[in-house]
Amino acid sequence: MTSNAFVVDIINHYITGHPTLSNNEMQALYQSNYQLLRIGRNLNQIARQLNIGESGGITTDEIQKLRTLIEKHTESVSEVIQASRRKFE
Repeated sequence: MTSNAFVVDIINHYITGHPTLSNNEMQALYQSNYQLLRIGRNLNQIARQLNIGESGGITTDEIQKLRTLIEKHTESVSEVIQASRRKFE
């Protein structure tokens, strides 16, 4: 990043109160949100099956996979946030 671009980012951050994200950061957030959407759909399907009294055939392995997806999502978002903060340190 050039000095001018860095200064512009600082000014934008000051004016808007939000950091300016790079293309890589925006892509990471997009992917993260997409994964979160998929997780939400899975949870809704499980909830529907449980609400009608079905076990849903969910296994411990499937629950673990869901947990892994959630953890990856959380890590991705955390990395983006930390990268944004480091820009202005």
